[in-house]
Amino acid sequence: MVRVAVVEDEKVYSDELIGFIRRYAKEKDILMDIVLFENGMDFDEYIDSHSERFDIVFMDIKMPYVNGLSSAKHLRACDPYVSIIFTTVMMQYATRGYEVDALDYMVKPIRYLNLSIKLDKAMTRIVRNKAVITLPAQDGGLVRVPASDIYYVESQDHYCLFHTKQGDMLKLISLSTVEETLRDEGFLRCSNSFLINPVYVTRMTNTTIVIREREISISRRKHKEFMQEIARYF
Repeated sequence: MVRVAVVEDEKVYSDELIGFIRRYAKEKDILMDIVLFENGMDFDEYIDSHSERFDIVFMDIKMPYVNGLSSAKHLRACDPYVSIIFTTVMMQYATRGYEVDALDYMVKPIRYLNLSIKLDKAMTRIVRNKAVITLPAQDGGLVRVPASDIYYVESQDHYCLFHTKQGDMLKLISLSTVEETLRDEGFLRCSNSFLINPVYVTRMTNTTIVIREREISISRRKHKEFMQEIARYF
């Protein structure tokens, strides 16, 4: 899932931008979580109080309380990888994007074709920065598997069995280490033995989840936290 923040104080622009982003997500078959902030101050407070990071941030430059450039500097100090795209009615402000390594900028009124080009560019960067796990291949070599290709991970004694689009792969590693590696990729721990990618959950009850026809139990100890996390995800 790609997390997108829209920081915009004018409703007419935020509604239009969010509509365009949803259109892009539908056309590209990408799951996007879009969060709206009406000013830079609210956005800064969110960044300071939440561990979850955004992949793409559309930042209006001229806003009350905290302007977009200041908010972008605050964001960049916390996250060196996020793609920042400025939106503005004044091009001269947008050209200062180099100060925060902004990916690009758009001048209002925004056009869908222009936005889709910027999002294509941002998506390329996201794929490049996403976590990759190196796993033993069946031929004795090694294969690099993107986190997005992992369905779930199953602990087996001192090993972990990775169920992936490329097949099942066994690696000598603890599930806790894998969990730490994949934490920012949205993976959730549903028991002592399973770490799951919620993107691939097809069915869920109060005690189990189903991924690729495999029914996985939710432990009592993890139940409350897991249910809260997966509810927030969906």
